[in-house]
Amino acid sequence: MKMKSFKSLRFAMSITATLLAIASTPASAGVVDNALLASPGVYYGSGNANGNFIVDTENGVEIALRAKLFGVGNITPTGNLYLAPVGLFNASHAFWNLDFSVNPGTQSLTGTTASILIKDFRTGLTLSFDPSLIGDNAKSGNGYQNSENLQFNPFRTLLNFNASTNDLFQFDFTLTGGSLEAPLAVEAFVQIGSGVPEPSTWAMMILGFAGLGLLGYRRSRRCSAVAA
Repeated sequence: MKMKSFKSLRFAMSITATLLAIASTPASAGVVDNALLASPGVYYGSGNANGNFIVDTENGVEIALRAKLFGVGNITPTGNLYLAPVGLFNASHAFWNLDFSVNPGTQSLTGTTASILIKDFRTGLTLSFDPSLIGDNAKSGNGYQNSENLQFNPFRTLLNFNASTNDLFQFDFTLTGGSLEAPLAVEAFVQIGSGVPEPSTWAMMILGFAGLGLLGYRRSRRCSAVAA
């Protein structure tokens, strides 16, 4: 019976984390979930299909994120939430990759600043980097794309990444400045296995359990006083 209750609690915590992730998605008229990239589409490597991206577009400039199964294919998201399995595909790759794309169309990227912020809900660690500075980016005109794996360093070391552990990651991709009239921003969540609740959820649960314990203690003392 205790094992069944523990499994039910884990299942409930996973659902809680998922709902919190979806609920925290920022509203933006330009953001589209589960979308295709605009032309020229996906060009960062042969065999990679277009589609299943979270994209934001403004004045012809497009940025995008998605999670994809390494060596397998696309993941269809629910809203901006991608589900991926735990474990390693091989020694250097977790089962899933993070793909990003910047397509300026006919616009210039001069003066813009790109940033991807990663938050690991299991460890509470965060990491940000400029995707435009990655040396092996695929290029198309002024645009660029790539696919990163958290099993790569420095991601693995700086985030204390463990591919074999249930987890929840948040990715925020922004492009600001230059000739953009408004910042571009997309947010994606990747739940690994059953996921984990947010730290705030843990705190709420602990406070709730403490409150129930205190209530039970007070009731016990009241009953003892009445009996006396």
